[in-house]
Amino acid sequence: MTMDLSLIEQMAPRPMTVEEDRLAEEFYTAVQRATNETERSLQSSAHRVGVSDLGFCSERVRRHIAGEAEPVVDHLPAFIGTALGDHIEEAVMEAFPGMIRQSEVTITLYGDSGTFNLVGHPDLIDPKGRLIDVKTSDGLGKVRRTGPSQQQQFQRHCYAKAAWLEHLFDDGLTLDDITVSNIWFDRSAREREAYVHTEPFDQRMVDAATLWLDDVVYAFKNGEHARKEPPREMCYAACGFVPLGAEESAAWNEGQRRDWYWMRLPQPPTETRTS
Repeated sequence: MTMDLSLIEQMAPRPMTVEEDRLAEEFYTAVQRATNETERSLQSSAHRVGVSDLGFCSERVRRHIAGEAEPVVDHLPAFIGTALGDHIEEAVMEAFPGMIRQSEVTITLYGDSGTFNLVGHPDLIDPKGRLIDVKTSDGLGKVRRTGPSQQQQFQRHCYAKAAWLEHLFDDGLTLDDITVSNIWFDRSAREREAYVHTEPFDQRMVDAATLWLDDVVYAFKNGEHARKEPPREMCYAACGFVPLGAEESAAWNEGQRRDWYWMRLPQPPTETRTS
């Protein structure tokens, strides 16, 4: 005997019992607690800026530099993305044991406002000359059209330079030999394939990341609000700083739209790899 699917769709949802509701709440809370106690979350709560913070939201980073505590928000999408990414990396390491996974690297950025040492953990490094960062998204249509975001570009190029400076690629390779890749998986599993975007390492991306951070530090030192790059909807979904009062909300919307893209940095010191 089969049931008409249209009848199922018309059925009222079954409410949970008190015991079921309690169990659901306890498990959901456990997931949120685990998400907010990850190394990256603890880094944010300690107001340390890392490579993964570059390029997303200048105002959020400015507030962390200022020591403002970010209210806890729901991080379920991040939890799912991190869990899936961990499993993907483990699967890749099984198939390609020569790769390097989650190595800690440090990149030094030379800005007008100071010298910044940022720590990060690239997902996968192929010593033969490729840095790979694993990403997940709800469907692959958008990334096929737009490719990596500004944040993802800054992240992978900074990681690549830091990894090269720390001898994580084979000897004899120059930065001109290094490529950077993002590989996306559809976390909804509707699309049963991955999408990859690869390009050569580009020092200009590292320079742009330096300008971006320099702009944030300038705003912090001068008591200004910094820019808010993400769409407002994304801010509400992902940032604990967003639920604001009327006065601060007006400042949030206005921001400081300084054109950092066309500023030029002094030539940074020549960098050499440690022996």
